[in-house]
Amino acid sequence: MKKIITYLLFVASACLASAQNDSIEYNGQYIFLNGSNVAWINFANDIGPGYTDFAGFGKMFRQAHDNGANCMRLWLHTTGEDTPQFNADTVSGPGIGAIDDLKQILDSAYKNDIGLILCLWSFDMLGVNRSVAPRNKRLLTTDTLISLYIQNSLVPMVDSLKGNPGIIAWEIFNEAEGMCSDVYYANWSSTIHISIKDVQKFVNRCAGAIHRTDTAAKVTNGAWTFIASSDVGANDTNYYSDARLIARGGDPDGTLDFYCVHYYDGNGQDLSPFLHPASYWNLDKPVVIAEFYPYCQYCGDPVSSYENLFNTGYAGAMGWMWFNTDHQSDIKTEMQYMLDNHTKAVDINRFLGNSPSITLTSPVSGSELPRGSDVVFQAKAKDTDGQVVKVEILKDDSVLATLTTPPYDFTWTGVPDGRYNFYAAVTDDSNNVKKTDPVQVTVGAPPVYIYEAEEAKLSGNTTKKNDATASNGQLVEYTDGNSKTFMQWTIPNVPQTDSFNMILRYKVPYGVKTQYISTNYDTVNQQSVIFDGDASSWLFDTTKVYLTKDTSTIRITGFWGWMQFDYMQLPFARPDQVRHIYVSSEGSVNAITTKGGTLQLYANVEPDYAEDTTITWSVDRPDRASISQNGLLTALNNGIVRASATANDGSGVTTQFQVFISNQVSSVSEINDFAYNLYPNPVKVVLNVDHAADVQKLIIH
Repeated sequence: MKKIITYLLFVASACLASAQNDSIEYNGQYIFLNGSNVAWINFANDIGPGYTDFAGFGKMFRQAHDNGANCMRLWLHTTGEDTPQFNADTVSGPGIGAIDDLKQILDSAYKNDIGLILCLWSFDMLGVNRSVAPRNKRLLTTDTLISLYIQNSLVPMVDSLKGNPGIIAWEIFNEAEGMCSDVYYANWSSTIHISIKDVQKFVNRCAGAIHRTDTAAKVTNGAWTFIASSDVGANDTNYYSDARLIARGGDPDGTLDFYCVHYYDGNGQDLSPFLHPASYWNLDKPVVIAEFYPYCQYCGDPVSSYENLFNTGYAGAMGWMWFNTDHQSDIKTEMQYMLDNHTKAVDINRFLGNSPSITLTSPVSGSELPRGSDVVFQAKAKDTDGQVVKVEILKDDSVLATLTTPPYDFTWTGVPDGRYNFYAAVTDDSNNVKKTDPVQVTVGAPPVYIYEAEEAKLSGNTTKKNDATASNGQLVEYTDGNSKTFMQWTIPNVPQTDSFNMILRYKVPYGVKTQYISTNYDTVNQQSVIFDGDASSWLFDTTKVYLTKDTSTIRITGFWGWMQFDYMQLPFARPDQVRHIYVSSEGSVNAITTKGGTLQLYANVEPDYAEDTTITWSVDRPDRASISQNGLLTALNNGIVRASATANDGSGVTTQFQVFISNQVSSVSEINDFAYNLYPNPVKVVLNVDHAADVQKLIIH
């Protein structure tokens, strides 16, 4: 009997371990991660520097929720350009505002029933920006610098956000193997290189610090393929096993709680998780496939890529990526399929899964209506387990109409010229909300703006040429096809984070050509665009580009060169007032430490085409420093001074720069001009102050 009981206990234990190995614990519940990669709205700038698009995050989380998601993956430092905060090679803090920004993003995600995997760094840290790559390499390879990053940035972030219900896990790296010279088939040419041993040590020490700071926190790491996270194949090595991580970094707490592995068809079918069950890789922890394209060539059964992973023992599926217009609809379809067909596995406690449904049958997306037209809305809504309480018709986030009884029809009359995104949202009696995808409608002739090719930032083999047939008498010709050949525009006044039609006027005098188009410096998800047509005529190409609210960049990079560009057109005008002022200092310092020293400040005004780009310099403490109108700050007395650059165009835009001033008084003898007698100098124990009048107050600094 004892043997039988022991055996039954063993079986029960094994079953429990198996159940937990194909799911991830989140807020006390084991779920299959059903989601997408954000991975960023503003590459490497989503927290810290003040560019966080909170409205964009809220809209994205709401849409992901409405399509069945329970998780998303967000990149944080990424390249280290804006966070953490560096002082030369030393990390001195998480970055001004970084924790507050991240907390607001997490709160927004959790309100929409979304948990986040927070990825700290990407292989891009040694590749995208070569000006910071050497500094980042020293961070990854120097013990003292690793310790200072953990102490001054990582631990404060984890400690401040400890217990936040929006966090699923902290992830140390995205595909760090790409910057390693000693990983089979990695060693990418786009990065400078370190050893995988450096990566293992960094992962170990960061994971240990996270686990000690928040004992409930989970830690993972994003491997580029099973080559770097399994020992199954002849060339495969699981660099992130407990034993190997501890051996490299020496921290017994520095292990992973689950594995994140990526897969793309270019890695071949032997490495496809869709053709091998999770057990095939002989791993001792749950495995989430955290990057892949749904319906890929080696994704197995075409019905659902996510379901394939769910049925074969994986713990999650996260498609790449939300803002990739070629794959977002597939990701939405997949997540919704999982919610509809495997509700208990992907549903989190606060979202019951019995959400209502809604479709917007009118207007049709892409409609172009004459000036002064009315827009007619027709929506169909239902709820299978209760009743519909209301249907809202929305323009962006503004409610145009609230309808409580069918038919859910509404007409907006006298619509101004513009390009609009419309939605319909339904709320049921359990307060579940479902929202349609955006419907884009153009009314009349909304404002447009032409960006001349010759006005762009040009690089590589790009040449300005005079041409009477070009719109401004000039064109730009590409005479090469490589990543150093590009033209780039900065786009201000983007009305909202969304996709827009970009129209390019071009010529192909040398035949069909292909170039890359990317936004916001995103070279991973750049589009390849084919330019063809009559070689003797100016032609037009319309391409959808994803832009972020306020300011974005558009870059056309050479791939197969030898063609001509006249201009680029977007469907919104740019402003004529100053929107931002960015203040920097010579040598990137913020202190004056010599008596009477100076510091040159610079103001970069955006947009540079504003009618008045002049600024006025001032200081908040003229007793401590003076500043000239060319930005030269001169120290007078010790203390903190805030220099302000204020736009002169009436926009009210102003930016401050803080400077620390010291060493302006070197001994007490320097203040004897005020008719005091102070002795002895230097002072050891007692300072004597003699003055003919009574001393009312004495402050010693």
